[in-house]
Amino acid sequence: MGWESSAHARINAINPLKPAAATGLIKGALEGEDEDGDDDGDGDRVIDDLKSGGQPASGKKKKNKKSNKKKKKVVTIQQTTPPRVALATLFPNQPYPPGEIIEFVPKDANLRRTTAEELRHLSTVENMDNGFLHDYRQAAEVHRQVRQHVQTIAKPGLSMSQLAQEIEDGVRALVDHQGIETGDALKAGMGFPTGLCLNNIAAHWTPNPGGKE
Repeated sequence: MGWESSAHARINAINPLKPAAATGLIKGALEGEDEDGDDDGDGDRVIDDLKSGGQPASGKKKKNKKSNKKKKKVVTIQQTTPPRVALATLFPNQPYPPGEIIEFVPKDANLRRTTAEELRHLSTVENMDNGFLHDYRQAAEVHRQVRQHVQTIAKPGLSMSQLAQEIEDGVRALVDHQGIETGDALKAGMGFPTGLCLNNIAAHWTPNPGGKE
């Protein structure tokens, strides 16, 4: 027993005992009490918060703040009536529609319908570069839109001059070349004056400004 007491004395000399406050082992600290022995209720609040799904124990729910960011509306550009929006605006960085392609089917399959000249033409079209084909389809789209508009206004009472002017204004607007500046009409526009016909008159007639109709 003597050697045990001397051993404890040496251990206490090297590692003296610390007060309870230094070790954190205060009576009641593990039971939710503070140093004064009062229960601060933090443990109960934590348990209540866990039961309520993380919501405060007071019963007030957090409201989700609505974002004030406005959604950007996608603006779709459409053609006007009469057509005045350039095709480059309607088809930005997009190929023009190819239109309707119809292959001729002869009634008698034994007859050779496609001639050698037509075969050469088809071979040229198949080997056509994209830039050249792009211009062809642009011209076809201009013709389609202007024609559809003219069909709605060509009625009795409309003069031939007004009809020709409407056609030419639509073509110049869609190709975006008014032909006012020198050399602009050579880039795109009217290839030749508009040919019109009335009843049995040939279509190769063009009204002259100020002329008798």
